[in-house]
Amino acid sequence: MRRILTLAITAILAAAMAAAATVTSSPRRAAAVLTTYKIMPIGDSITRGQGDPAWNGYRADLDSRLATYGGIDAQMVGPWTDGGGDNNHAGTSGARIDQIHVQIPQLMYDYTPDIVLVQLGTNDVAQHYDEANAPERLRQLLVRIRQFRSGVRIYVATLTQFRDASWKPYVDAFNAGVQAMVPTFNSDKVTLVPNHIIGGTPNDLVDQVHPSPCGYAKMAFVWQLYMDLSSLNPTPDSWLNGPWPWGTNHPLCA
Repeated sequence: MRRILTLAITAILAAAMAAAATVTSSPRRAAAVLTTYKIMPIGDSITRGQGDPAWNGYRADLDSRLATYGGIDAQMVGPWTDGGGDNNHAGTSGARIDQIHVQIPQLMYDYTPDIVLVQLGTNDVAQHYDEANAPERLRQLLVRIRQFRSGVRIYVATLTQFRDASWKPYVDAFNAGVQAMVPTFNSDKVTLVPNHIIGGTPNDLVDQVHPSPCGYAKMAFVWQLYMDLSSLNPTPDSWLNGPWPWGTNHPLCA
């Protein structure tokens, strides 16, 4: 089973890179009319943007990409603000999945998001906190989101890599569990986002777990790519995707 899941994750990674390369090398169209969505990024210190001196994380870049290439006016919502501009979020430094789970009813009631972006589990892995059941805790958190906000679209990400390679088996095990869990929702409103492709090169991270500005640019690209490929887009795989952050000509990744 583990081998099947590993192969499946490898396939997701290959598809992500192939799709992104196609979008970048064969531009299609830029959107002319903006549709407003309230987007809530949910997570831990990575969602806050720790590691980015400006504390924008992936959020500001994603906001810009969605407006410029996806026709989406992203109103970022949540109780916290880090970075500049429209940059609210629900990221709590050091938080595990269970600690965010209890916040979900109030978050959904207060901010009524149309879209939530979930990346959680880094602290469960880092603390070795009941790791075997961490993907199930994440599933229960997604169920809770849907209970309190039934029509919301959920994009749930695999974890970005840790710098220390000795953590890779733990990160991979969690990510395999997430990859197996997402299809159980059998819904086009719950989409897996393969953020585990970030952290694979030295300039992706500034410490053990937090992305650099380059790493966050890659995260923004992947979030937007999978929003493009999902049913959120009436004509999936039709958006432009903006600057390609896996090359030497990207200002943050050169």
